[in-house]
Amino acid sequence: MSFRASPIRAFLRSARNLVQEPHPHGRYPVNRAQMHAINYGFYANKFWRTASWYVPVGSALLGWPFMAMSSADISGAWEIEDWQDDVKAMRDKRASEDAMEVVELMGRIGEWV
Repeated sequence: MSFRASPIRAFLRSARNLVQEPHPHGRYPVNRAQMHAINYGFYANKFWRTASWYVPVGSALLGWPFMAMSSADISGAWEIEDWQDDVKAMRDKRASEDAMEVVELMGRIGEWV
């Protein structure tokens, strides 16, 4: 076997280089691939358009328990106020007999008298 370049070896070498895919850096040299300018306005519009949906939907999904707590008086203070009004009406003898019976049955009349 001889080590000199034969026409067959030269052909195979050129065929190998033709079929082989070049390296990505070698594909687009610096002088051919110029970086394009970034359109910041386009991305800003996309951002604000997306945020205009994500912020309200996210706050509604995550904030509904807080909105429900603030809209409904969970402390039960309205019951105490109603009870105090009923007791005042009973002291003034303005309450109906049904209301007085309910209060006596509940056994809470002693707390307010």
